[in-house]
Amino acid sequence: MSAFTVKGADTVTLEIRDYAELPITGKVDSRGNNDSMLARVNGIHEEPGGGTRLFVHDLNGPLYIVEKDTKKLTTYLDFNGRPGHTGLFPRFAYEVGFANGVVSVFAPIAPGLKQVSFSYSLPAKSFPLSLPLEKETGVYEIMIEEPSGTVTGPHLREVDPVTVDERNFRRFLASDMPENSVALINLPPPPRSARSIDPRYLVAITLIIGGTMVLALAQALRRR
Repeated sequence: MSAFTVKGADTVTLEIRDYAELPITGKVDSRGNNDSMLARVNGIHEEPGGGTRLFVHDLNGPLYIVEKDTKKLTTYLDFNGRPGHTGLFPRFAYEVGFANGVVSVFAPIAPGLKQVSFSYSLPAKSFPLSLPLEKETGVYEIMIEEPSGTVTGPHLREVDPVTVDERNFRRFLASDMPENSVALINLPPPPRSARSIDPRYLVAITLIIGGTMVLALAQALRRR
C-alpha cells in the first residue's frame, strides 16, 4: 500500500512511498486474472470522526484495520470462507470481478450445476440494447420479463419460460455463440404517464360554456 503527497503551490510534485505492507491473498503461481493478483485492495476509508485508523478492504475477502501511527494491521472481518479459509461465507465469489463496467468471471462452472448472475438498471432510452460477445460462448442465455419484448442473435431461440422469485421470465437460449456476435434486446417503450389537460383546452371550454350561458341569458331576457 502506497501513499503520496503534493508539494508546492505553483508546481505539483508527486511523492510516492511505501505506507503499509498487506498480506498476500492471491496465488503466486496462478495464471488467472484475479488469483494472480497478490492482493486486490480497492478502497481505503478513514475512521469516521477523525479517528486514527484506516479501513482497508481486499476483494479477496479480508477487511483490515490499519493504525495510522504504528501501521499495525488487524483483520477486522474476513468474508472468504471457501475451503482453506476461515471467513464467514463458504460460497464467497472472489472469482468475480467488476471494473470499468465489465463483469469478469474466472472460474470453472459446470453446466447445469451452478449459475452466476448479476443485475443492473438501465434507462428506457438504452433500448434496443446490443450485447456484443468478445469471445465464443458455449452456453448463452437471456431472460426478459416483458411479454412483448424481443431477443435476436446468432443461434438464439426461445425456450420454455421460467419463474424466479415469483416473477415470470421468457428464456432465450443459444449454444456455441460465435466470437464478436451481437445479441439485440428490444423492449417496448414504457407507458407515458397520464398528462394533465392542456390549459389552453380548459380556457377554450370555459369560453364556450361562458358564451353559451351569456347567449342563453340574453334570449331569456328578450322573452320577458
